Amino acid sequence: MVYLFYDFETNGLNAKTCGVMQMAIMLVDGSVFINQYVYPYDGIIDAVEIHGIDKNKLDENYATDSDSFFRNLRMIVSQMFGEAERIDWVAYNNFGYDQIVMESHFKRMRMKIPVNWYFLDLYPLMKEMIPNLKPNYKLKTVYEHLRPNQNGEVQYHCALADTTCLVEMMKEVKRQGFEVVLRDKYCRGSFHNLNILLCPLGTISNSPTIVEQCRRKGIETVQEMFEKYIENNGNMENYFKKTMGIKYGYQGLISSLEMIFEYQNFNWNA
Repeated sequence: MVYLFYDFETNGLNAKTCGVMQMAIMLVDGSVFINQYVYPYDGIIDAVEIHGIDKNKLDENYATDSDSFFRNLRMIVSQMFGEAERIDWVAYNNFGYDQIVMESHFKRMRMKIPVNWYFLDLYPLMKEMIPNLKPNYKLKTVYEHLRPNQNGEVQYHCALADTTCLVEMMKEVKRQGFEVVLRDKYCRGSFHNLNILLCPLGTISNSPTIVEQCRRKGIETVQEMFEKYIENNGNMENYFKKTMGIKYGYQGLISSLEMIFEYQNFNWNA
């Protein structure tokens, strides 16, 4: 098993359509595996006010084109660690953003995620590990709670700096004995290979309340919830409101179910 800590800087907030402008990957020992600037696939240079990456910075840092980058990424990881070794991609808000960004780029190229790649999310784990943290659970807040006295040294919204934070956070996860919790509760497979269906329902819902309500109805896995999606012809809002008595908080879950359906019916050979 290999941990790969990673982060993207992108040109937008929609994980399914945004273009990658930088990706950083680090190993568990803190060494840099990849730190690459990328020309976004759609040619749009945006969100500069957030990450500071403009056309000049891409040019100065020898950015590569998006398709070449992701083809090489798949090849390099496979060559480095093999096709049999399990690869755990660790990010912050992985389920809500980074995993979807990666899979959407692969899908756009009709290139599947390898079956030995899995995705772990530190964001929901931090909510369990540090309950009632104020004022929020943003990466900056959590990291500076775990590693105080930073004195403004971390350049957040830089992929390499944010990935460094992830490596340090994992040290604390291990120290406090939460590594098993991360792997058991906050790990899921890819949409590409549909091994996500075998995962606990909590990996596609960020609401513990909804997960518990579903569990009481006998729905504990993604597969069981996806069967409800098929039975209801995708009309899950009506299902949650009328059948489950859940009035809000289910949109993220519905979006994940829609992605599973989309990937299940996608023509990879077109």
